[in-house]
Amino acid sequence: MTYKQEFQNQNAKKLQSKFEEYAVPDFIRGYFFTLKSDYNRLVTFYKLNKFFKWLMVKAYVKAKDISELSPDDFDRLKMNHIAEYLECLRIGSDALGVCSVNTLCSIKNSLSSFWSYLERNDYVETNVVQKISRSSYRLEYENKITVLSDNDISELLSNIRKSGIRKNDFCVARNVAIVKLLLGSGVRITELIGLDICDIHLDENFPYINVVLKGDTYKKKSVFISNTAKEAMRNYLDARNEYLCGADCDAIFVSNRKKRITKANVEDMIKRYSKGKFTPHNMRDTVGTRIYAKNKDIKAAQMQLNHASPDTTSKYYIAYTQQMVAATIIDL
Repeated sequence: MTYKQEFQNQNAKKLQSKFEEYAVPDFIRGYFFTLKSDYNRLVTFYKLNKFFKWLMVKAYVKAKDISELSPDDFDRLKMNHIAEYLECLRIGSDALGVCSVNTLCSIKNSLSSFWSYLERNDYVETNVVQKISRSSYRLEYENKITVLSDNDISELLSNIRKSGIRKNDFCVARNVAIVKLLLGSGVRITELIGLDICDIHLDENFPYINVVLKGDTYKKKSVFISNTAKEAMRNYLDARNEYLCGADCDAIFVSNRKKRITKANVEDMIKRYSKGKFTPHNMRDTVGTRIYAKNKDIKAAQMQLNHASPDTTSKYYIAYTQQMVAATIIDL
């Protein structure tokens, strides 16, 4: 079983626990099984649960408890009720807090998806959420690409190695390997923490790792890694084997407690040793930019980063410079 399978199974159990805790009616439960991933189902439950409670506080539905909600409660709601809820989230309140435009857009999309389900199953006559103007809640993309320079990378690795005074050699070898693997492959942080021993192939002519890609749970894909990353991984694996002392653990990257490290562990480590300047995702930006700068081939960057479309690679992962643009013209 892959890390993602375990993660999704945990989310499925949490969702089932919430269904039982709130005695969620069957017609509402049915909606969640139209969603693809267990993680998305759980996150969406929290969004809708908050909305349901708001409806009951405002007395916009007859039900006093989630278990009492009926299709008629939703069929009676109008577009202005949904708009009022979103506006309350935008302005902020003690009960609801305040949300960014991007979060509001995500909540609106979840509500619209729920109403579409209700409409398809004849629980309501129409999807009132779709009547809200799209321009009112539009995603705001901040197309900021941060690329680490050679000096940035040297400083980051130096800070990690200096921490060896306070930490053991295992932690230093692990953290160095994480940084060099991120910079030598471009994998996502979730792909990195999900790596198992069987996913590492360092003895091939072109060393690679197998990762479970974003949006998938079972299927793995090979990702090439740099020689620098390969050597860092070799050093780390020696330290890992000595540290685990035969303990049963398939995960490549383990914590001080000899358990698989978490996304937060890696994010905190990068933030600490870069002094807050960089994130793991910036390293993915760096890989995309460097691949393109080297051969001016967007397809190569797309394939290494495992994007479905080269447009995604071009728009969000490559920091174009005047020098890069000039280099594409000079030999024409």
